[in-house]
Amino acid sequence: MRCRRCRSPRLLQLDKKLPQDNSVFRCQECGFLFSPATGQAGTPSDLGAETRASRTVAVQSGYQAGK
Repeated sequence: MRCRRCRSPRLLQLDKKLPQDNSVFRCQECGFLFSPATGQAGTPSDLGAETRASRTVAVQSGYQAGK
């Protein structure tokens, strides 16, 4: 599998927040984020992505309704 923008094979699979979430990859060359087509699901090594801990963190909204 390659980046959709720059065609680089250097991809990192990001962590899923919930098990049913789609797989998301970040290109190490250009930073592009994408999900592969549903037929391409597999493990990062099967897809050519590097297996390394994700550098993402959980994000919470700062929106305060009614204020």
